[in-house]
Amino acid sequence: MVLTMGVPAALVWGPALVTIHNAAFEQLVGINANGQAFDAIWAMRWPACASVLERVRRGEIVKGYDRPTMVHHDDPDEASLCSYACSPVRDGQGQVAGFVDILIETSEAVRARAEMVVLNRELGHRLKNTMAMVGAIASQSLKGVIEREAVDTFQARIVALGHAHDVLLQENWAEASIETVVDTALKLHDDNKRFIITGVPVQLGSRAVLSLSLLLHELATNAMKHGALSVANGHVDLSWRIDGDELCLDWIERDGPVVSEPSRGGFGSRLIGMGLVGTGRVERHYHPTGFAAHFRAPLAQVQQT
Repeated sequence: MVLTMGVPAALVWGPALVTIHNAAFEQLVGINANGQAFDAIWAMRWPACASVLERVRRGEIVKGYDRPTMVHHDDPDEASLCSYACSPVRDGQGQVAGFVDILIETSEAVRARAEMVVLNRELGHRLKNTMAMVGAIASQSLKGVIEREAVDTFQARIVALGHAHDVLLQENWAEASIETVVDTALKLHDDNKRFIITGVPVQLGSRAVLSLSLLLHELATNAMKHGALSVANGHVDLSWRIDGDELCLDWIERDGPVVSEPSRGGFGSRLIGMGLVGTGRVERHYHPTGFAAHFRAPLAQVQQT
């Protein structure tokens, strides 16, 4: 099995730690170590390897990630980063008699991740500057044209969008957990911990991160102005769940003032009506106990990057 594996792998067997490895392992470490003792091969790093060996002998699967390791290169003094997995192998009596060591060089991957972090930071810095400029332009251009509250609302939405992009930057623009999005979107509104939040782990794609961030900001702002968060004892129940192949999210305001459906809808109302990732599957209710909204969207859409 070891000899035919497509990744660097070695079988280490018996009290003498005899090593049998495949060609990929030999290419990585730079020597043919077949028949040699495992502790001799890794003599320079044996203190660390010995602790791994003790755990494997107890029957544990031991893994390590991006560890400095001396492997074969044009420069023999150059240390590389490797990840490994050591799995015990038992004999006919069920005793650990050896282990399989799989070794993967990760130097290039680690360097690429580091470069991506730098690029993301630069992108985030430029994006924040752009959003600040948009807010300033809007404030100056709309000065005296429309009421100040509308300008403030617009700028608040720009800030919410900026926070959503911060989440994406932290997650390398791929995906983010719904818990992270909720926490980031609501922390500016939750000064007295008046949100009761429950839900299952769900990863969101980049489009859903932006959409949900703006949606939660709009709901929270409305609740602070007219709903449950406008009074001392009001609170909001926010929950989500997976129902079949759909993500369902419920926003329920409690112990607030009596609310009624607005006579006309503005941009905020239209934004809420768009729902999660623009699916439009929204139910809105104006109960005597407070406003409630229920959103549904296909899970495949909210997880699409």
